[in-house]
Amino acid sequence: MTADTQQAQAPPARVPVGFTTRIVLVGGGRFIHDPAGELAQIAGLRDRFDAIEDLVGWFPDTPGRWYLREGLSPVLGARELALAASFGDAIAIHPTPAAWVAAGGEGVCILDWRCSLAGCFEGVTAITTGHLEPGVAREIEKRLKRNFWRGLPRIGGRRGR
Repeated sequence: MTADTQQAQAPPARVPVGFTTRIVLVGGGRFIHDPAGELAQIAGLRDRFDAIEDLVGWFPDTPGRWYLREGLSPVLGARELALAASFGDAIAIHPTPAAWVAAGGEGVCILDWRCSLAGCFEGVTAITTGHLEPGVAREIEKRLKRNFWRGLPRIGGRRGR
């Protein structure tokens, strides 16, 4: 086996789940890239097929407030949701995109609580909150119960995907 063959068979490098760039807010919870803007953290929103469909950005000093590039998806971690639904695994939920990135892009983060989330979570049997502070876990559970009008997955317990 030659060095060229070995290199061709090597697995691809993992794409980072978050990166830093400069953005400008344009209103309506949206942002654009701008070299003259403020430094922000960015994460790609991947669809169920792992293609990037949107970007979410936040400023390091305010990770609890985030902005979307296009506003195409109410969740960060759609691929993880699809995998959890397909294999019957529990999925971890994170309160912010920054927490999702810190978890290595595993699990899900709700970006828009105003949207109906039932379709996003279809087939998901359990959502884990055991990795969260109790107050944060209770708030997320309360929001999920308000959002789902039927078929809420089991919430709590140990961390999943």
